[in-house]
Amino acid sequence: MAKKPTYDQLKQKVKKLEKEVQDHKCVEDALKDYIAYQSVLSVLRGVEPEQTEEMLFQIFLSEIVKQYGFCMSWYGQYSSGEIKPILSAGRVDRYLDNLVLQIREPTSPDAQCAMSQAIIKDAPFSYADLERDEGFRRWRDYALELGYRSNLALPLRVDGQVEGGVMVYADTANAFPEDRIERLQLLTLEIDTILSERRRKHRAEEALRKAYEEVEKRVQERTVELSKANMLLKQEITERKQAEEDLKRTHDQLEKANKSLGFAYAQMRDWKDRLISQFQGEEIGFLVDENGQILGFTQRALDSTGLSRVKLLKGNIVDIVDEDSKVELKDNIKKATTGAFRKTTVNMMSEVSGHQVFETKVMRISMGGRMLLVSMRESGKIDNADG
Repeated sequence: MAKKPTYDQLKQKVKKLEKEVQDHKCVEDALKDYIAYQSVLSVLRGVEPEQTEEMLFQIFLSEIVKQYGFCMSWYGQYSSGEIKPILSAGRVDRYLDNLVLQIREPTSPDAQCAMSQAIIKDAPFSYADLERDEGFRRWRDYALELGYRSNLALPLRVDGQVEGGVMVYADTANAFPEDRIERLQLLTLEIDTILSERRRKHRAEEALRKAYEEVEKRVQERTVELSKANMLLKQEITERKQAEEDLKRTHDQLEKANKSLGFAYAQMRDWKDRLISQFQGEEIGFLVDENGQILGFTQRALDSTGLSRVKLLKGNIVDIVDEDSKVELKDNIKKATTGAFRKTTVNMMSEVSGHQVFETKVMRISMGGRMLLVSMRESGKIDNADG
């Protein structure tokens, strides 16, 4: 017959079984934690890039509450010495209403919050037993009423800068062993990676958009410049064509003028020949128009007046006689244009010999009276046969 185990043996066996149960529970808890970690990680990596950062945080908070069985979680944004809750999941009630943590002074009451300590120290911070931890005394009553028994705050860094933190609450004390804290830290690092990549991509897209807009702006500016240059070129071409037409027209006019001048020169030679044929010896002759403008003259006229050829051609025949003779000479010229033969005496003002008296006769030598011949001979030398 087998011997009955002694009390001590039974006690040792019970301890062994208890340890096995405890080890089994630890393994089971660790497995559950790992499954929860992988589940949250899988969900985070499945968030579409089109979803906003706020939606990413909300999914994260909801998933850790669901997968880990936490009471509540919230995300607080840190800026200018203040922490403000902006998103939450789980059993929140009014716990976060009007909550703003002022942590500019590390010794302030707000700085004792687990979230404040995590951001100040840039490391995870936990109150393992909310019912007894003195640092949590300020928020204890309402937290215990909601079933919170422990909490953990994790700082959230993005691109190397602390932007805020994640706070989770469990319904049991000492709910955050080191291995759980490590996995939750890994999840916040995943958030950091996702946000950093999103923002890097957004910055690249924004830089590309601005570069594209700058290129578009430069293209438009260049198009305007080219349009203006093209317009100026067309204007220059038009002006050049107009200048060419004007030049051609001027050339044609010059050719006509040259022909006219040639004709006028020939006509003047003809007038000169006619003048020479009309005058003999000491007789002076002028060819004038109906207004007395000098068109031609004999050499004796040039010698007698003492004027230059150019000055004489630019003048009027009445300008070479004195005032008393001007009126009568003008009248004779006017009447001669109608065909009447006129004879008078005038007093010529000569730069060579002073005043000289000339017997003058005016006769028409062209049809229409536009060309007149004025002959002058010193008084006393007029040939009576001419009269």
